Order: sequence, then C-alpha cells, then structure tokens
Amino acid sequence: MPTYSRNLAQSLTRAVVLANEQKRQFATPEDLLIALIDDADAADVMRASNIDFERLRHDLLAYMEGAKDELEAGQPAEPRRTADLQRVLERASVHAQSVGRDVVNGAHVLVQLFGEPVGHFLQLQGMTRYHAVCFLSHGVIDDSASVAQPAGASPERQQGGSADSSRRELVLLNDDYTPMEFVVQVLKEVLGRTDEDAVKIMLDTHRQGAGCCGVYDRAQAEDLAALVIKYARTHGHPLWCVAKPC
Repeated sequence: MPTYSRNLAQSLTRAVVLANEQKRQFATPEDLLIALIDDADAADVMRASNIDFERLRHDLLAYMEGAKDELEAGQPAEPRRTADLQRVLERASVHAQSVGRDVVNGAHVLVQLFGEPVGHFLQLQGMTRYHAVCFLSHGVIDDSASVAQPAGASPERQQGGSADSSRRELVLLNDDYTPMEFVVQVLKEVLGRTDEDAVKIMLDTHRQGAGCCGVYDRAQAEDLAALVIKYARTHGHPLWCVAKPC
C-alpha cells in the first residue's frame, strides 16, 4: 500500500492534537480538515478554489464546539481515529494504489473528504470534489472551454505543426480520477467510436498520457473537444480534450 507523505503525516498528528486539546476521545474528519488548512498540498487546492481558510476554520470549530467524548475505562489517553476518518484514509490509499501512486498526500485525502459530511463545509464556499480533482489533474479549477488550457496543452507548446494550421488532432489527456469505463463511454457516445476503437484509445491515453481521437478541420476539432469536456463535466469527471495542431 502507498505510504503517507511527510506533510500528511504531520496533518494527522495535528488532527489528533486538536482532538486531545478539546478532550475528545476520537479524532474526526473535521479535525483532519482543520489540520489540512496548514498542509501545503491540500492548501494549494483549497486556495485555488478561493476557500477562505479563516472562515473554514471558524465554521469547523463552531461545529465541533461542545462535542465531547467520555473517556472509557481502559481506553488510551491519546485520541484515536474514528471509523469515518480511517475510511477516508483507506479510500485515498486504495485509489493511489489503483493508479500506481506510491505516496498519498493531503490533496488526495482532501478529495476523499467530499464523500463525508465534512465536505459540506467546503461546499458552503463553492468548492466541489470536481474542482479538486480538476486542479490535481490539470492545474486549473474549471474545465469549461472558456478557461485556460491545462499546462502544456496550448497549441503553441505542442511539438509539430503550427498554431495556424487548419487541421487539428483531437487528443484526450490522462488523469488519475476519470474512470477508464467513462473514457470509453465518452469515445462512443460523444465521438461515435466503435467499442474496439474506444478501448484502444482509452488504453493509449492511460498508458501514454494522451490518446489521439482523430484529425479534423480546426473548427470541428475544437467543437468536439468542447463537447467532450462538457460531457465529462456534466458527469463530474476531470477528463480533458484538446485540439492540437498537426
């Protein structure tokens, strides 16, 4: 199984310390989210989503105020992780392992917190799981066609061809959060590919980091890229598609 990054290990320690300061028996996902405010990896994602850290800290502390655990006889004095918190960490580790990642950091755990009630405190400020995975995958928060392309994806930065070419290669970009079966679904339903072609392009995307979906006139390629992005966004996935000069 993947190991925890140094920053995440420190965040988990801070979560336990916070529970201990409040004389609680268990450290919760709320404690961890407070700790992640000072975790560089998680903080970068939240900052990109315009999270007000002081408001988040205040809201979480106010929610936890008065939550006390009676220490049971024979129980260790140091707070333990709740089953909910342990589940979050396990989900992050399983996902990391599934995509071949050796280390889990605070940003990866932050994504998993959206599956728990504590994610509501981020949603109150307009942040969603989609925002987090899109930032982790492409370095931007929104994937709409009107925003900047992900790093390295702009036509001027691609090898071969010129930005003024009338032909474009339609390319899918790999990420760690879009399921393979969804990529196949996009290729079939949006781009009209056969089962065999869709699976091949999906595997190329996964193994090589990018998969060619065909060459089109510039306007058609850009329209198809926008359709793929819109379809993926509608389903909450960060899959990105670009029209690359030939």
